[in-house]
Amino acid sequence: MGDIERFYEAVRMLNGLSKVDCEEAGKYLNSFQSTVEAWGVADEVLTEAKNPVACIFAAQTMRKKMIKDFRQLPETAHQSLRDSIVNHLAGLEAKLGNSYQPVATQLCVALADLYLQVPSWNNFIAQLLNQFAERAQNDIKAAHILLELFKVFPEELQNSNLKIGENRRKAVQDELANQTEAVIYCLELICKAAPADLQTKAITTLGSWLSNKQCPGEAINKSFFFHSILEALANPECPHDVHFAAASTVTQAMTFCEDLERNQGLAHSIMEKIFKTETAFDVAYKEEDMDKLSSYGRLYSELCTMLLEPIVNTPNEGFGNLKSLDLVNKVTEYNDYTIVQSVFDVWYRLSEALYYLNDQEFREKRDFFRPYVEKFIKNLTKTCRFEYDTDRIPPDTDDFIDFRYQAQDSVKDVVFILGTLDLIESVLDDVLNSIARQAKWTEMEAGLFIIKSAASSIVKGDELVTPRIVNLLLQVPLEANPIVLKTTLELIGELNEWLGDRHMEIVQCVQWMLSLQEHSIKQLLKTWAGSLQLVTSCGNNHLFEFFDKIYTALEHVQTWDGPIREIDDAAQEITKAATNLLNDRPSSEIAQGLATLLTQPLLHLSNICAHPHLRVTEKRVHTKEDLLLDPLAWLDRITCVYRVLKPWTEQDDFKSRRLNQQEEQIPVAWYEHSVGVARQLSTVFNTFKDDVRVMEHCCRSVRFVVRSMGWQSINFIPDLAQQLVAIYNEYPHSCILYLSSVIVDENGANENLHDGLINLLKYLAPKAFLVLNSGDGPRQHPETIDDLYRLAVRYCHRLPAALFREEVTEQLVQGATYLIETEHQDANKSVLLFLTEVMNLASSQKVPPPFQPTVDTARSLILKYGDKIIWHCIHGAIFHLSAHIQYEVAALIKLLLQVCHQQVDHWVDMTIVNLPKDSGLSATSAQLQAFKGKLMASTRTTEISNELRELSRLYT
Repeated sequence: MGDIERFYEAVRMLNGLSKVDCEEAGKYLNSFQSTVEAWGVADEVLTEAKNPVACIFAAQTMRKKMIKDFRQLPETAHQSLRDSIVNHLAGLEAKLGNSYQPVATQLCVALADLYLQVPSWNNFIAQLLNQFAERAQNDIKAAHILLELFKVFPEELQNSNLKIGENRRKAVQDELANQTEAVIYCLELICKAAPADLQTKAITTLGSWLSNKQCPGEAINKSFFFHSILEALANPECPHDVHFAAASTVTQAMTFCEDLERNQGLAHSIMEKIFKTETAFDVAYKEEDMDKLSSYGRLYSELCTMLLEPIVNTPNEGFGNLKSLDLVNKVTEYNDYTIVQSVFDVWYRLSEALYYLNDQEFREKRDFFRPYVEKFIKNLTKTCRFEYDTDRIPPDTDDFIDFRYQAQDSVKDVVFILGTLDLIESVLDDVLNSIARQAKWTEMEAGLFIIKSAASSIVKGDELVTPRIVNLLLQVPLEANPIVLKTTLELIGELNEWLGDRHMEIVQCVQWMLSLQEHSIKQLLKTWAGSLQLVTSCGNNHLFEFFDKIYTALEHVQTWDGPIREIDDAAQEITKAATNLLNDRPSSEIAQGLATLLTQPLLHLSNICAHPHLRVTEKRVHTKEDLLLDPLAWLDRITCVYRVLKPWTEQDDFKSRRLNQQEEQIPVAWYEHSVGVARQLSTVFNTFKDDVRVMEHCCRSVRFVVRSMGWQSINFIPDLAQQLVAIYNEYPHSCILYLSSVIVDENGANENLHDGLINLLKYLAPKAFLVLNSGDGPRQHPETIDDLYRLAVRYCHRLPAALFREEVTEQLVQGATYLIETEHQDANKSVLLFLTEVMNLASSQKVPPPFQPTVDTARSLILKYGDKIIWHCIHGAIFHLSAHIQYEVAALIKLLLQVCHQQVDHWVDMTIVNLPKDSGLSATSAQLQAFKGKLMASTRTTEISNELRELSRLYT
């Protein structure tokens, strides 16, 4: 059986009834699509056109290979393939009948991708117009093809999977732009004689064409076709499909017009015509026509975006006409959240633009926008109301809840325009008025929700508005609707910093929270526990009296039936709340409180380690009995305690005793407890050393124990380090590297430990490099890169002299050079940070004589590996790294220029020699030389980052 017969058979099996045959066929076809033979088979299947399903799959194969496997084609095959695809488009209609359209769509995309990747071709759009335009006026299928081609060419120019470079992209953009008038004329002709569906497609095709910013705006503005689209939006009788298509196209036209100076005429026409859509909007409002209202929402939002700069700079003048904001607020008056959410981006952009004005400009402009923001907030408050009969808290996945999260963010965006207290006072007055009117609970809750959204901006010293809020919250009945209780709890949590300085109010709030009925707490468990944690984090000086009650609540919650993960998460928050109350207490109270909080976790971990076969994995924890046998739950409980507990040197008791005693004479208040915890965690390490999840959680627990004790953790560090090395050699969990970095950070200042700490690195690094050098190590183990180089940075900070005497340092530098191109952001950042530290050492001046060998070693390593560093920085920035990482790379290059400017000049030359160039899909030699000149002259990181970004565009 030949390739084509096997292809037909696989397609038949893929659409058959047998599941086994279908899976086998899918595997075969997926594998087949990557072969060189697939080009010829797909072309032959399309030529035969005897099976519509096979033709669709063949066309999809052609499209897929254009992007993934284009290099398989010899240059001599490009022209014949292009001709073949054009012939298929022209002739398949007669063979496939109604099945023709999906095949044609795939082939149009394939043709566009082919054309874009052959830089020697040009003027193809004109050829297609000549070939299909005349037929399109009388032949509906030919019209569909032409519209599809007009649509996909500009769209594929934006396809990030096509690495054609800015030079080719610009050339095709110009070619398309030159055909704009001819294309618009063709669209007009098609619309005159075509059925409704083709007219709609012609309208959306113009929208796609306008994604090319090189199009001449005046040609569009002069066209009858575009103005007829604008008129359709102002017509209340406009059919829905035409209205939707027109709105999409005009929205794209406004994006096109963001360069207002270049497109003033077109932008003015759009603005004037959209201002005239108010009547049509009102009709849609009365008829509750959600589709049209949604389209108007998008239009008005995009209009404000297009006009944003003049709106901010010259409000109520020319393009700064604030009627655009009136239209946006008309949308919010409808109070349907699916419509209102379309305008949030307007307020974000407006607030961002106002935020960056200087103080005087902001004061001058603020009064223009206050009335619009006030109206927006009032309308938004109404839209945020629940239905009156809602008696259960909807899940976070609910669409309305998602809208309220967006609304909350939008309030935070605009609050500074009104002023926090002015906004809150206005809403608070409405809330109090609704209570006085005995209005539905939904009014009060929506108002509290809006206040909560702005509450994080309240200053701690406010005595005018916030006391009124707290007084209102304390009057909320304990049996109120659960949604009201939830919002009340969240608002109390938001006010935690303000409450932290007020003994009476914070005590009253915690009393109110602890007084809630059990069934209410069960329903609000996550919110209740989270708010309790927030309040206690700021008010620990006033709230220690509640420690026993909170711990009792913790014990009680753990006995409840229900969603076990939700209960465990709440237990963790309550544990944090109780721990908050221990901070800055006398040593004896801290020790006693820790003993209380740690007893259960240590007991359960001891039981699990004694009977590891009974352990329940986290995915199988469904009941409270299962939770008792899940080590992760109890490790996390220990982590909660030590994460929240302030380090000993930051506790008030330590600070007061330090006035009269030496630091080393003041033992950690919880020393004995922590030694016991460390001993139990060591047992967990040994028991579950092959389980990466347990190891990660256990390492996290040890990390915070060590942090809390500082240098006094020294007594169990040597044994712990030895244990970590032994486990890492057997099971290279990257979390061990991370924990080691914490150990180095806390103990690196102790010179007596330097030898041991250096040995720790010498034992761990070889195994880490073994992991990274095996197979596709860097891609499969980015966490190892991140943690290894985070560890290396700690050594640079804490014991650089000892580090740079060791051979392992050169291994780290050598490995870092090629790991610069790691696409994982955290891993890449750690690598770049390590190289930055090495360069900082290399550039050190006037150091003490004993430190000079360290500087010399660092400098010699930079000179030895600098060429590779430059290559991977530039190559990575072009082909692999995100814009954010490109900036970090630019900072590294700037340092290199400072350390060894002359050598960098040579290294950049070597890099340019090895980069692809002059292919039509890459930079030219002249552009590379220009890049080098600007790079070498750069003095700021931003300049280098911009040059790297511009260079990358020439290749991607």
